Amino acid sequence: MTFELPPLPYPSDALAPYMSERTLLLHHGKHHAGYVAKLNELISDTPFASLPLDEVIRSSHRTAETQNIFNNAAQHSNHSQFWLSMQPNGGGNVPCALERRVAAPFGSVNYCKSVF
Repeated sequence: MTFELPPLPYPSDALAPYMSERTLLLHHGKHHAGYVAKLNELISDTPFASLPLDEVIRSSHRTAETQNIFNNAAQHSNHSQFWLSMQPNGGGNVPCALERRVAAPFGSVNYCKSVF
């Protein structure tokens, strides 16, 4: 199995001004792409080459010899989820259950945001 860099789910300038187009392109086109390329290089001609990404992550963390595979596979997975966690004009209200958990130690979501 060859892993691929997923396309961004929005235009590269869609998150400005919170994330600039330059920053987004650097993290997607250089960092994330680098993890994917290195992962494919590391798993070539190994038993990991036939596994789905989640299985590569679960199977490669156990030994020092496969630590680089684990690191690159985990970074690929993390970045893939990261892009999906944002959207143009995102934000809005915090879901009720999360709001209750944040408000418990901070008093309110707004206060948490102010100290964060």
